[in-house]
Amino acid sequence: MDDDNFDDEDEKILWISFNQDYSCFLIGTESGYKIFNSYKFSLLTDKDLGGGIGIVEMLGQTNILGLVGGGKNPKFSEKLLTIWNDKELKIISELNFKSKILNLKLKLEQIFIILINQIFVFNLKYINNPPEIFSTYENPLGLFVISPHSYHNVIAYPDKDFGYIRIRCYEDPNILEAKYIECYKKDVLGCLGINLMGTLIAVASSKGNTIKIVVRENNCVVLVLRRGLDRANIFSLNFDIKSKFICVGSDTGIVNIYSLSSIYVEDERTKNLIKNKNSYFKNVAKFFGLKNSYFDEEWGFSQIDTKEMKMKCCFRSGTDDHIIIIGEDWKYYECEFDKEKGGNGKINTEINIWEKLEEERNDEAEEEEKKENENK
Repeated sequence: MDDDNFDDEDEKILWISFNQDYSCFLIGTESGYKIFNSYKFSLLTDKDLGGGIGIVEMLGQTNILGLVGGGKNPKFSEKLLTIWNDKELKIISELNFKSKILNLKLKLEQIFIILINQIFVFNLKYINNPPEIFSTYENPLGLFVISPHSYHNVIAYPDKDFGYIRIRCYEDPNILEAKYIECYKKDVLGCLGINLMGTLIAVASSKGNTIKIVVRENNCVVLVLRRGLDRANIFSLNFDIKSKFICVGSDTGIVNIYSLSSIYVEDERTKNLIKNKNSYFKNVAKFFGLKNSYFDEEWGFSQIDTKEMKMKCCFRSGTDDHIIIIGEDWKYYECEFDKEKGGNGKINTEINIWEKLEEERNDEAEEEEKKENENK
């Protein structure tokens, strides 16, 4: 973080996430948590709990949160999940685990807790009932995704076998064990993403050179997207609401945007979708019968440069050409790209969140002082 713009260690960012429909973003800090409206950028709630919050997740747009302690002075144990009512400021339930909680997700009926090599699934209505437990390969990043749609519960996570992911569909219990897909043979998984309905899963390795798109129905990788030749840590893989595009945020400071037109059968609805860039040697490779080669990979058609070295990004709720970016140095960006021509996107709005909050606090203090003076 930039020490010139930020000197309050109590407000260091520990966690950034979006809710299911990306209408809100959540920040965990050394003193509590904050929730903002993503679209209009407005502070919805600011809670000082007197201790660090390392994970904060929201159930849809409700007041129900999942909290896990973190930072130098954790409010709660890092092994304790606290189900919290933000409106009433009280604990609804608590769940203890034997190791540190690395990630969690809330849905209408379920809560998913991700540990280093296990995933626990509890029913929210019957929280005291024994959970389902899934084993994973060592998962220090807490990789886990669940489809955002309210009534489509599809999850994806690292399998027990190196380089594989497992996909489970709760609408069809008969195929729970059928989706077992190899994504990377030599590289550790680095990031996961899933679209609205859970039909597409994006997978990146720890090297961050490529992103592979899996079609759940086909049970295989159908598209490989090339981010670059240099190594990078990928923090975000998010689809737009219609699954026409995917945005990729990494520590290069650039958000790469890719078209997904190649995975669809060309018809009247898809024939005008923009295509990604291809290697000039793709046809040569095809002529020599080279399959699944570097030349088959597709490069992004648009990019947005923010210089943010650690970020989370998503499509603005309900759009396919606007991107919201939240940086770890308290920066908010609302960006736009040309979905027909591609190229460099533009930053429409850039806000220093911390400075904005300070301004609002000062304005409120001045207003209170003014009222007090008027009442004297």
